[in-house]
Amino acid sequence: MKRALWLGLILAGCGGGGQSGLNSPSMPQAVPSSRKVAEMDPRVESKMVTKEASVLKFNVLKAEISVPAGAVEGSGQVSGKIPVDLKTKPEDNLVAGSLIAFTGPKFAKPVDLVVQKPKKKGVLSLVELKDGKWVATKAVLDPKKNVFTLSTGELGTYAVYLKPKAKKGEETKEGAAKPTATGVKALAGKPTVKFPK
Repeated sequence: MKRALWLGLILAGCGGGGQSGLNSPSMPQAVPSSRKVAEMDPRVESKMVTKEASVLKFNVLKAEISVPAGAVEGSGQVSGKIPVDLKTKPEDNLVAGSLIAFTGPKFAKPVDLVVQKPKKKGVLSLVELKDGKWVATKAVLDPKKNVFTLSTGELGTYAVYLKPKAKKGEETKEGAAKPTATGVKALAGKPTVKFPK
């Protein structure tokens, strides 16, 4: 009799019915198995996007995405992260800021990706990783706001790239040689500049 009473008190104290206190407010709720580990990583930010116009702000990435109305059918999730395990880095490792990578739906209308320009001196550009190679984007730099803006239909992996300075006599990326100073006036400090053809 004492055993039955003692067992009844234990079960009643745990929430009754042999549920071991799963409904007890003092017990922490279990983390749903659908929650991704990436959501707990401070370098990863996820935002919901719907068919309405919205601006998704990614504070850790120093970026935002302006999504026009109708760019997404229904709703979806856009995630941004700082990739730390990326094997392909921009040429000469001239990365001026953090690498940023976005995943999400393909957009029916172009969205504007706005990336904060790092405080670096030199000629900077926004590059994107495509097919294992870093390629220049058509991003526009706003020097007043200090941001790059890229209009795109699909998000990817980006980096702000510091263009290397061309050495004297080297050809530029466009293939044309730099202008050179020639003539007698060059010795006097007033050179005639000859441009390559």
